[in-house]
Amino acid sequence: MAWALYVNGRYTEAITYADRAVELGWRNASYLYHRGMILASLGRTDESLAALTEAMSINPNFNPLQAPTARETIVSLESGS
Repeated sequence: MAWALYVNGRYTEAITYADRAVELGWRNASYLYHRGMILASLGRTDESLAALTEAMSINPNFNPLQAPTARETIVSLESGS
């Protein structure tokens, strides 16, 4: 649900569902990637970096399309771009 809302530009609604997924205690690279991208869209840089970094530490190859985007987003957020 969170990712569907994100894709449709509904970031504030999306973070509610992403936070709920994380609160369940799962350490899932895809969930953390989704949460990190939503947080980045909301301008919550530190939280986004934490989520994306954790996703990559769990599985740096979790998805052939999303993992490279996660790496690029981390670099971009760290450089302040």
